[in-house]
Amino acid sequence: MSFRTRAWVLGALCAAVLSACNILGPALYLAHGPPKIPKAYELDDERATLVLVENGRGLNLSERTLRQIANAATESMLAERVVKTAIDPQAGYIAAADDVGGRKSPIVEIGRKAEAEVVVYVTVDSFTLSQDGYSVQPIAIMSARVFDAVSANEDGSRGRRIWPGDEEPAHSFTVETVQLAGVTPRDASEIRRAESDLAQRAGEGVAKLFYDSDQETARDRRLE
Repeated sequence: MSFRTRAWVLGALCAAVLSACNILGPALYLAHGPPKIPKAYELDDERATLVLVENGRGLNLSERTLRQIANAATESMLAERVVKTAIDPQAGYIAAADDVGGRKSPIVEIGRKAEAEVVVYVTVDSFTLSQDGYSVQPIAIMSARVFDAVSANEDGSRGRRIWPGDEEPAHSFTVETVQLAGVTPRDASEIRRAESDLAQRAGEGVAKLFYDSDQETARDRRLE
């Protein structure tokens, strides 16, 4: 083999190696899937769990939107096998409506009335379709806590907060949706649809606190 021939063969081999290196990343992605976002807390899947979603301070979302978030969270938690038994959120809202004399019932009491052992309590702190008043970028900011509604305490009372700890603030998290470029709600029906889409996303975001989920890309969200 001449020197020129050997040089050509070596060049071809090098090119093949470089090409293989170039496809290594996508191949690994296909083999292992997208990066995982670890769960924030692990629920006991054997305990009956209620998701209760309420307005945060200064927010006045409709009851319909709050219930849609709670329903979406409950359905997603069941689908992902986070829990085996979920209490219908409607039972939680009925129990919460039993407040006497304007006194708001403790979350653990609402849970017991709804026959739940665990309550995932979420407040919606911000829910908007636009952050700057012009562009459309739906976003919900929420805070989550988990309560054991039935276990006895040392003082004889029942129920306590189990996540985050009593001395820690509620777990704050954000859920965003991505709009196609140039697509904005044009009338009341489209605004309601965008709000419903955000509520659905928000509920799914609540569920993702409790299982390892795939890291989405902006393209993923636009294609759904």
